[in-house]
Amino acid sequence: MTKNPAALTNGRAKFEGHNFLNPQPIKDASIFILKQVLHNWPDKYNVQILRNLREAATPSTTLVIIDKVLPYACRQPADGVLGQIEGDVNDIAPEPLLPNYGPLRDSAYGLDFTMMFYFNAQEHTLLQFKELLASTGWELKKCNPIDARSNFLRSVIAVPV
Repeated sequence: MTKNPAALTNGRAKFEGHNFLNPQPIKDASIFILKQVLHNWPDKYNVQILRNLREAATPSTTLVIIDKVLPYACRQPADGVLGQIEGDVNDIAPEPLLPNYGPLRDSAYGLDFTMMFYFNAQEHTLLQFKELLASTGWELKKCNPIDARSNFLRSVIAVPV
C-alpha cells in the first residue's frame, strides 16, 4: 500500500486473514485478490477456493488472480478460445522458433515441476485458468502482465457468471 496508504486508514481497503478453504466471511467485496495462491494447491482445492469466493461475490465483484501463466510451446489459433480473451496473453516468438522461445527462456516450466513435486499442484496455462474459473462460476475476461518489463507475473481478471 505504498502508493495509496490512505486506502487502509480510511477503510477503502483492508487485509483480512482467512483460511480460504473455508467459506469467505466477507460477502460484499468489490474485489478479491489471490496472489500466487492457486499454483500451490491441487485443482480440487483450487475449485474449493474459487467456489468459496464465488459464493461470497456480488454481481459486480472482480476476481484478480496474480500468478504465473504458463506459456504454450505450440502456436494457438488466433480465432480459438484464447483469441477471445482481452489482453496481452503471451509474447509469441517469430517462426521458426517455438512460440515460447523454448523452455530455457521461461522459469515457469521449472516452477511447474517444483509445484508438482512438492505440492501435487501446477502452474496453469491460460486455457487451464479459463476452465478452472468456468467450473466455479467465474468468467475469465483479461490476462495482462503486471509489469510491462517482465513476463513473470500476470493478472488474470475474472467476473461472476
